[in-house]
Amino acid sequence: MSPEPATAVKREGPVTVHVDLGERSYDILIGRGVVDRAGAEIARRLPGARLAIVTDETVADRHLKHLTQNLAAAGIDFVTIVVSPGEGSKSFPTLEKVLDQILAARIERRDAVLAFGGGVVGDLAGFAAGIALRGMHLIQVPTTLLAQVDSSVGGKTGINTARGKNLVGVFQQPDFVLADAGILDSLPPRTFNAGYAEVVKYGLIGDPAFYSWLEVNWRAIAALMIAVLPVLPGFLHAASTPGGQVTNPGFFDRLYTYAWFFTFGVSFAVYLVLMRTRTNAGDLVQHARH
Repeated sequence: MSPEPATAVKREGPVTVHVDLGERSYDILIGRGVVDRAGAEIARRLPGARLAIVTDETVADRHLKHLTQNLAAAGIDFVTIVVSPGEGSKSFPTLEKVLDQILAARIERRDAVLAFGGGVVGDLAGFAAGIALRGMHLIQVPTTLLAQVDSSVGGKTGINTARGKNLVGVFQQPDFVLADAGILDSLPPRTFNAGYAEVVKYGLIGDPAFYSWLEVNWRAIAALMIAVLPVLPGFLHAASTPGGQVTNPGFFDRLYTYAWFFTFGVSFAVYLVLMRTRTNAGDLVQHARH
């Protein structure tokens, strides 16, 4: 049976995915306009809780007013903590700032931290929720595709240090996740594609049927996906010498996220495997473009 085209898939209202972790089980609500349900969902699931909303300047400018109006309409009290966008905020100084503002607002253990942003905000706010007052409730409202499919679920939180990335943190499962697909409309193509690379990874690792569906529907999902194969030689030349030494570290900064590294790495692996098995050029290009 051929994979079903994306145009034939229609959903009415949000979809709820239950993550079964025993006492730490939680729901993920997925769909357009899910943020419009935030006040009602929080009031129902955490009645009487106050919120410390952690977000970054970019998300605050675009989406914070809409969220806070919804919370206010539901009678939920909140404070807002805004950090700088980017990986630099996953640091001890920014964590200290977030914790200080949570404590200054007299947020209590029965209250909640709401992470409203991409992976950086989710990791930072989740870590703060895990250690403030020896553990608080956590609500994840991810605003990038990568955060929606990866960092907002699973409970991994943390910050970076001079010794490396994500070396200090805790596992803090959220109470629930609100993944609003409508927010993704505002993402730059590179940010969206970084998340899509993570989606493709899931299919490659353990779900061939899902990967086949993506192969049929990737144009509908992300019309601006980059064809990786034509730029692989340039990537390898710019990034390393024949001895494998990195000669242009700034090149990696421009790739933006780990998901971009994954995209290039997997594409190169596909290239080698298909060449070794003498797969025809048409199939090679199809896999590399995906």
